[in-house]
Amino acid sequence: MKRSGGVTASAVIAIIGSVLTVLFGGFAILSALVMRTMPNLSTPPGQPALPIPPAAILFGESLLFVGFGAWGIASAVGLLKLKNWARICFLVFAGLLCAFSAIGALSLFAVLLIFPRIAPPQANMPPGMMTAVFGTMIVFALLLVALGIWWLIYFNRLEIKAQFMGEGVTIAPSPRPLSITIIAWLFVVGGLAAPFYLVVSYPAMIFGFVIRGWTANFMYLLLTLAGLAAGIGLLRMRPAAHTLAVAYYVFSLLNLAASILLPGSFARMQALTQEMLPPGSPSGFEFTEQFFWFAMLLGLLGIAVPLWFLVTRRQAFLDACKASPPAPVPGPGNPPGSFA
Repeated sequence: MKRSGGVTASAVIAIIGSVLTVLFGGFAILSALVMRTMPNLSTPPGQPALPIPPAAILFGESLLFVGFGAWGIASAVGLLKLKNWARICFLVFAGLLCAFSAIGALSLFAVLLIFPRIAPPQANMPPGMMTAVFGTMIVFALLLVALGIWWLIYFNRLEIKAQFMGEGVTIAPSPRPLSITIIAWLFVVGGLAAPFYLVVSYPAMIFGFVIRGWTANFMYLLLTLAGLAAGIGLLRMRPAAHTLAVAYYVFSLLNLAASILLPGSFARMQALTQEMLPPGSPSGFEFTEQFFWFAMLLGLLGIAVPLWFLVTRRQAFLDACKASPPAPVPGPGNPPGSFA
């Protein structure tokens, strides 16, 4: 079947972006090697050493960039060859692009709010220069959000699916709601951070109480694994996974509400933010009340939006679970390792 122009354009855009991502990752690897040979760049003299060397963090991030770039190039080539696995990769990538670009845009807006308070004005910088720079970056992030939304819609169209499935194949609409699929992949991607909490310790706030040490690590790890289980279950069309996902977001919503409504919430969050900064960091970061309420609003939106989709699309998801083929029952012909 002939490849449509939108498929070709998507592949070209992905190749360009992926090549730039790989180059950025390569530059980060070189920077990590330079920091490795020049310790004073990562830890100034007289300052305590960080728990994890900055060069190691930078090297890990660079591998992530290179991995995503290689994935994008491989998916784009597969898209040009009309491979269905490449179409699925683009859907996953589109969901991630929407989520991370939206978070990036909101984070840049938050930085734009607090930057004038923590950075002294520069005499050689024209007025409004930083606003223009951050504004341009926010617009670019929103364009990436729009691109991700377009890919999600475009590669789910039946006529586009037919190009990847071959002629004479009848394409049925996906039984799982698209919003549930996006939430599931966000859970799965978030689950990849589970090993991080085994080596790095950060304090956590649970219903207004700050916990530290292994208890905080255990809570972070437990929530991450619960999200990972919910995401995998949603992708495998398990009704119990929907209940777990709703419980996850309800717990997060109640926890955030308690952190906001209990007296002294701003002071606790301000102290917690300073505590999470690396040792030896400058104390110029000003956790303003304006930034606090913006962060809380951002957190509420991040919880309320997926929870709304989970609740409103619950019946459609349960109907899709009933329509999907049941998992095989263990027996002589179906050993436990052969489950679907």
